[in-house]
Amino acid sequence: MSLDLSNYDDTYTEELECQRSRLSRYLWHITQLTIRSFPVIPGKLYPKILKLFRTKVGKNVIIRPNVNILYPFNLEVGDNSRIEAECFLGCCAPVKIGRNVSIAPRTMIMNCTHRPFDPKFTAMADPTTIEDGVWVGCHCTILGGVTIHQGAVVAAGSVVNKDVPPFTLVAGVPAKPIKRFDPRKKEIIDLHVAV
Repeated sequence: MSLDLSNYDDTYTEELECQRSRLSRYLWHITQLTIRSFPVIPGKLYPKILKLFRTKVGKNVIIRPNVNILYPFNLEVGDNSRIEAECFLGCCAPVKIGRNVSIAPRTMIMNCTHRPFDPKFTAMADPTTIEDGVWVGCHCTILGGVTIHQGAVVAAGSVVNKDVPPFTLVAGVPAKPIKRFDPRKKEIIDLHVAV
């Protein structure tokens, strides 16, 4: 079956956008364009602006101005977390980012996709959770429906399409466990997995 978009069903996007008034959506788009046009805006100002759009943002959060957030009302960011330059957060479903999380530049959290082989190309979305103390390297892609558990590390360029266990380093496309840190013994365990 080849893709035919003449029957495209955009109901999901319309329902998602109806969660906020048309005025607030337009204001958000204008605000975001303004923020992204002036990359000299301090990283601590963006979270304050997000709070105006009812985004749950903790204390001491840094979000670089050229981060693109599609639906800010589905985003929650915990204390002391950082989202670096040129990241894209789709937030079509809830995205929860815990405390002390570092998300490196050009990472994409894309939790909206389309049903495969559906003639209407219907959109669907699943929540994404990044727990406390996670480090996500640059150029990563995190898909919907996954949880990256506490203390995990996602190596640069990885595609996360499954849950990541606590205190585990994952790498590759798709991301696979490479090493695990045992916090009780304070040792790193090599999992001997080829990427």
